[in-house]
Amino acid sequence: MDEVEPPNLVGEGEQSPNEYDDDMPESMNDFDAPNTLCTDLWAIIDDKELCDVQLKGIDDIMVPAIRVLLAARSPVLRFHLISDPSIQKIESDNERVVSMCYHSVVLQCLVEFCFTDRVTRVGEHDMSQSAIVADEGMARHMVNLVKAAHEFELRTLERKSIQMLQVLLANLPGLACAVLDEAEKITPSFPSCSQCVKIARRIIREKSLLALIPHATSPGTGIEAIQSGRLVSQLMKDPYIQADELTLFRCLVKWSQVRSETSKNDYEIQETGSDTLERSNASRTDIAKGLVHTTIDLTKIIPSVLCSYVLESGLVTQEDVSQAFRTQALLSEKNGIQFSQWRQKPMEKTNILDNRNEVVRVQRKVSFAPLPKRKHLVCN
Repeated sequence: MDEVEPPNLVGEGEQSPNEYDDDMPESMNDFDAPNTLCTDLWAIIDDKELCDVQLKGIDDIMVPAIRVLLAARSPVLRFHLISDPSIQKIESDNERVVSMCYHSVVLQCLVEFCFTDRVTRVGEHDMSQSAIVADEGMARHMVNLVKAAHEFELRTLERKSIQMLQVLLANLPGLACAVLDEAEKITPSFPSCSQCVKIARRIIREKSLLALIPHATSPGTGIEAIQSGRLVSQLMKDPYIQADELTLFRCLVKWSQVRSETSKNDYEIQETGSDTLERSNASRTDIAKGLVHTTIDLTKIIPSVLCSYVLESGLVTQEDVSQAFRTQALLSEKNGIQFSQWRQKPMEKTNILDNRNEVVRVQRKVSFAPLPKRKHLVCN
């Protein structure tokens, strides 16, 4: 009996279902739909007909967005965009304008993350490039991005922002002081920014010279970026700092030469031998003079520098230098004296920047050997 060939159910010109097998992905993970969706959504961000909300930054620059996407990513943003009566909303030309308390650069990063789960640009700086190019403005924006991510409950963005900041400071330590200054302003209201403070302090302690007095070709102004006299005082008193007394004195000289009104009314000097605090309304120069007397050991600076650079700085008097000379003479006669020593307290344990758990001890460097003791003649 001849076999009956089954009927062909595929019409002429049609393709058998089995012929699609070569085009099928091996698993659902092979579909690139989420990335394609993110790319397509980000491509329409500048389309005014589709964007229904404008986020107005503190610099009065508008950042376009799609309200439903922001609301879907963050319940806090949803409340701000829809329900919060305290947020200024302006309806014009079928478009809602919402005033936000962040710079437009931070808002742009926030919107990009809500659309794509990535942050590829911070202002004019491309974060996808292998060579890191940044300035103090970008570093401060990164701190505020951590704050915004925490406020709007975007935990992934918060974690990524801290990681980006960590890599930034590890490569460009001259920006650490700007990050520390910005983070210290925010931390009282947003404790999450304390992580930024820890990262910046760690960099300043491990790479003190590069962080406080960066090279002229390096980005960042080092200690000059700090606006708070109180914060400068903390750095000068930090026992973990890897710098000698002359380097710290140079820091005070550079900081005092920057004109700024923000250092006023925020610094308290503790009087010697007294528990009371005296608030200073003085300029940076007056604050630096007070810090020289309370935090810098002039006897550990070599005499030739004391009578030239230190005396000419205007932060000390002739009597201060003379007293340092007398103390050096007595110490040299008794036990010898060592100049240019780093502060000797071991570094604290931390998991910031690396996974080391051992205590990192500061390597001491002595550039001047102690003077030999003189043999005294005994007269009969």
